[in-house]
Amino acid sequence: GTPPAGAMIRGGVNDATHPLGVGESRALTVSMTGPTAVGKSQLAKLTAALLSDAVASRVPADYFLVPRPDDVPIGDFLRRPIAWDWPLLDRLLAQPLGTEATTPDVDFATFARRSATGGLPVVVRPVMLVDAMVPYPRADLVIRLDAPADVRRQRLAERDLRWGTKVIDCWEQLE
Repeated sequence: GTPPAGAMIRGGVNDATHPLGVGESRALTVSMTGPTAVGKSQLAKLTAALLSDAVASRVPADYFLVPRPDDVPIGDFLRRPIAWDWPLLDRLLAQPLGTEATTPDVDFATFARRSATGGLPVVVRPVMLVDAMVPYPRADLVIRLDAPADVRRQRLAERDLRWGTKVIDCWEQLE
């Protein structure tokens, strides 16, 4: 794939060079962060598409949430601060460029992790885009998004309608 007009990516996209031209064989990790319904996932998807599949992959960090223990009722779990299993994401991102991997397999209705693998397919590319409500701690670059609460609340309500979910019921917890 060809980068979009105006994009400058030094180094080859078909070899193991770093997208910034520093000769590394590891991925550049970009953390797209911000509150619920601010547009993190949409920006990450658009950025990955603009850069092309040869250059970038998106990793939705929701798949790396610390799962709810079996003995904790879901209501109690949702009252706790959200936490991420960064070491598990670290292992995925540390794979050699070109590695085909998966996110954990997660049941989002119960916040249970079915397995450490078997979720969404991810190919480790020169640019890895991680979208999460908090910054990925080992990101090379962090992009913080923000939007007014009323705009985000409306987006969340519209998303709930499209997906048949009721995440809006957790608005206070997510804020």
